[in-house]
This record gives sequence, structure tokens and C-alpha cells, in this order.
Amino acid sequence: CTGQNEHGFFQLVLKKDDTIIGATIMAPPAGELISEISLAMHKKMKLSDLIFVMHAYPTFSLPLQVMGSTLYYNKLKKSSKLLSILKK
Repeated sequence: CTGQNEHGFFQLVLKKDDTIIGATIMAPPAGELISEISLAMHKKMKLSDLIFVMHAYPTFSLPLQVMGSTLYYNKLKKSSKLLSILKK
């Protein structure tokens, strides 16, 4: 988490297709994080879908976007043809 108090963690539970099905949040800004996660769960969003959600900066939910972008990039690397096209 960003900010003055950097204590805590969050853990996401995903299906094999990366759909978010649960979360554990143990941090002071849990209220800010849980709203985005519960909306994503309700809409059956995948973790990689969160990279397309606008996030204010700095925000406590930024790590969610970073996790999603890492997952998205790793999937993109597996399809190297697409990655080579996008790099051009």
C-alpha cells in the first residue's frame, strides 16, 4: 500500500481464467480497496481487466492495477507474435 502507513497486505483468489472470486485485505486502507474488488467480483471481471480502470494517483488501489498489468503483460509475452506487433 502507498502512503504513510505501509503495513498490511492483500491477497486475491482467482479462478484459472483469472476471474476474481475472493480477496483478503488486512490494511488500514481496506475500505478503499474492497469497493473496487467487490465490484470486480460482482461483474465477474478478470484481474487483468483492472488495468483498464482509471485510478487516481497516488491511491491505495494502485497495487491492484499493477498486479493486473503484470498478469496482462505475462500473458502477452506468451503470445510473442502479438507482442512483436505491439512493440512496433
